[in-house]
Amino acid sequence: MEIGVKLFGHDSSIFYIDCDRKEIFGLDTERVTRIKHDIGVVAPALNIFKNFCVNVHNTAITLINSGFDLYYFTVYPPLWHDEYLRRVILNKKVGKYEKAKKILKYKPYHLPLIYIYSKIIPSNFKYFISIRLKSTISSICKKHIERYTKVKVREIKVRDHHTSHAASAFFFSPYKRALCITLDGFGDDYSSKVFIGKDKRLEYLYGTECEVRKGFSVGRFYSTITGILGLNPNSDEGKVEALAAYGNYKNKLYRFLMENTQIRNNGGEIRIEATKELSNLGLDSKKLMYLREKLGDANFAAAVQKWLEDIGVRYVSCIVEQEGIKKLCFAGGVFANVKMNQQIFERLNLKDMYVFPAMSDSGCASGAIVLEKIREGEDIDWIKKCEMPYWGPSYSEEEVKKAIKTQDYYYEYLGDSWPEYAAYLISKGNIIAIFQGRMEYGPRALGNRSVLADPRDEKVKKVINSTIKRRKWYQPFCPSVLESERNKIFEKSYKNKHMTCAFTVKEEYRQVIPAVIHIDGTARAQFVEKNDNPNYYRLLKALKQEIGVGVVLNTSFNLHGRTIVMTPEHAIRDFIDCGIDYLIMEGYLIKRGD
Repeated sequence: MEIGVKLFGHDSSIFYIDCDRKEIFGLDTERVTRIKHDIGVVAPALNIFKNFCVNVHNTAITLINSGFDLYYFTVYPPLWHDEYLRRVILNKKVGKYEKAKKILKYKPYHLPLIYIYSKIIPSNFKYFISIRLKSTISSICKKHIERYTKVKVREIKVRDHHTSHAASAFFFSPYKRALCITLDGFGDDYSSKVFIGKDKRLEYLYGTECEVRKGFSVGRFYSTITGILGLNPNSDEGKVEALAAYGNYKNKLYRFLMENTQIRNNGGEIRIEATKELSNLGLDSKKLMYLREKLGDANFAAAVQKWLEDIGVRYVSCIVEQEGIKKLCFAGGVFANVKMNQQIFERLNLKDMYVFPAMSDSGCASGAIVLEKIREGEDIDWIKKCEMPYWGPSYSEEEVKKAIKTQDYYYEYLGDSWPEYAAYLISKGNIIAIFQGRMEYGPRALGNRSVLADPRDEKVKKVINSTIKRRKWYQPFCPSVLESERNKIFEKSYKNKHMTCAFTVKEEYRQVIPAVIHIDGTARAQFVEKNDNPNYYRLLKALKQEIGVGVVLNTSFNLHGRTIVMTPEHAIRDFIDCGIDYLIMEGYLIKRGD
């Protein structure tokens, strides 16, 4: 049995494909531990997988690791964002494994990383990753996983980081032939690679090199700016994107960035390059802090966001023009930027495009296992029909009822009629959470682990931000929209089911659904058809009958600082800890007490 993994590092995850039974299971470590972008080895996710697949108890597994970078926590200071590993690496008093365990009080699945960073890699050696060292680290992780999961690991194979990204995008896309473009901070010494996907093949064309201490990466620079703004790199880039809409990009920083970034075509190989001045700016936190103070946060963010959009469009446009293919698939953390994606879609005059729902490094696990299945001669054509990423765990009615009974709350069983009742509650001004079926794979809640509210009530944004999400005031909320309403509400759009692109709302609808529209008139929409999610579709249809439009405010079911709920126990805990009026979980209605 083979399982794709992002073995450790931010967004560690697992992905399993059973070609005989046509089943998929995907899970990030963070959903189990509820530590955002968890860096730990994937043991917690594998433990959950054991409940999904009984065969794992009796079979030695092979882990297909999507790349092998140990650079995540050793980059220049703006990216040293993980408090625990920073303390281990930089504080010489916490240099020993046993002492680190005692002081940091790590959970067991983090211990291999403490060992790796505090004992195996001395400070003057942390950038050099030899084959021997990779083998040593694989052995440590292998023994650790076996100890904490009781699962036998046969071996750990390694696939290229960006090839894994590209495979996730192409083989899950609806296209038979397409350009596949990856773009992220860095992975296996590249920040971007370009492929042509055709049938069961990925042909590598060229890429942008980005070794950890040389080369330039737009993704890494954007993460640096995230840190300069006092946010968490590799986590809060979406907040920079949201804040940018409140600023003016027409300033010296934007002009400097554009003048010092080039799209080079060297003998048919297209790359993103930067001047020495721009590369040095990315390393100069004092100068960046000065620019932030001089421009103000919103203008500072606006300049960098506009630069990313323009460079992203130029890069993709040059590739499309040269290769002559307009079917495009994208993956990599930079493609989580929905405003850049919108600019690519509109300015290249595309009919549609495909961004893999788990575009971050967690999605590499899916590409790694797909490549292994192809190598083994398995038929993977069927995965193109798996449009919705409901690939996480689900829970039985008995498990749900048991979780409810642990708390003294009123509940009743609504049965199959719950979608219509949920729509009624929303139309009366209630904020509700729904928990149904299998959890979503990727960063977006798509109707199975969601908090929902009336899109007509602009005040609801403040309520959700202050009492539930407890996040930055400038972050927008997003809509789920009936596919049949799409052309009526949006100016230019395509059938995007995964909230991976922003679209401009028509002027006449901006006052109708203000709660789901950003200050710039855009919305990151999920368009819903019946086959995507029958219960969620029914809810939207019923809500249209109640309020006149098939739109609902949809944000992920979690509190600030916690990841999207996975289990019934997670759902109950978050319901108790915030101001949600009702929770509907697998047909059970749970009401907050007076």
